[in-house]
Amino acid sequence: MNIHYLKNKEIDTKAWDKCIAGSFNGTLHACSWYLDLICEKWDALVEDQYKTVMPLAITRRWGREIIELPLFSHELGIFSGEPITASKTQSFIESVPSRFKYYRILLNKYNPIQSLSASFIIRKKYELDLIKPYHRLAGDFTPELRSKLNLAMARRFTLVNGLSVQALINFITSCGISLPKKVSDHNFRLLRLIIAGLTQYKSGELYGIFDIHNQLASVALFTWYISRLYLQFQVTPALHLKDFPHLFLIDRFIEKYAETNSTLSFGFPAYNSDFEKYIGFSARESHLVEITRNKLPFYIKHLPSR
Repeated sequence: MNIHYLKNKEIDTKAWDKCIAGSFNGTLHACSWYLDLICEKWDALVEDQYKTVMPLAITRRWGREIIELPLFSHELGIFSGEPITASKTQSFIESVPSRFKYYRILLNKYNPIQSLSASFIIRKKYELDLIKPYHRLAGDFTPELRSKLNLAMARRFTLVNGLSVQALINFITSCGISLPKKVSDHNFRLLRLIIAGLTQYKSGELYGIFDIHNQLASVALFTWYISRLYLQFQVTPALHLKDFPHLFLIDRFIEKYAETNSTLSFGFPAYNSDFEKYIGFSARESHLVEITRNKLPFYIKHLPSR
């Protein structure tokens, strides 16, 4: 096993994307064009001729380059067309250059670990297989969720797909919805860039729930890659939560993609702690490992990351 560190300009993006597409754990979030959208900069660890790869999302903070978890990504980690062993996971982690005094890396669920010199925490992730007919999927919903969906149906909500990014931004600003500063900075430049890229690559779409007065009540961004669907994020004003349009939106999306060989992943494991609504859909829980190394000088070591 020969692992190389490659700077971004040295990466063969065609070979990279071929590896991701051929990986049993391939994901949209590891495609080169998507990494270009969400990362200030990204380099990589590559085994042999792109047999196995690991993206490193780099940002600049505290006057130095660090490896961080980019917004609008689920877990990254190591990708390969072959099963990944715990020893290979460890070899990749140990191959992260020592010049990065600080890193946060969220491995995907197919990256087993043994013992690591770095500290780590376990994060939850929720997924729902959509291969069954909708009536069987809905039959597995919790009674509490079914009751909420019945209330939402009584409000006569309507699902619309293909919303514009400007409609989303107007919704966010008019309702005063709070988002991470990096998302709202510079007139939502990052959000505009990502949705434009997803549209170009036919890999994502905005869905909205409208009430009987033709007013938006909830908006979600869904993305897809091969057989994997992702609820990237969802925004719902507090005043609408009592009518459960956010749950109705997810339910309608599930009905649309029922009886397909697809798996729907919910939210951002590293940022989203509101898991109760996903449990109601009988989504299964899995666990991810977030690894951290902090060898920064003492005078900045305990400063919070953003």
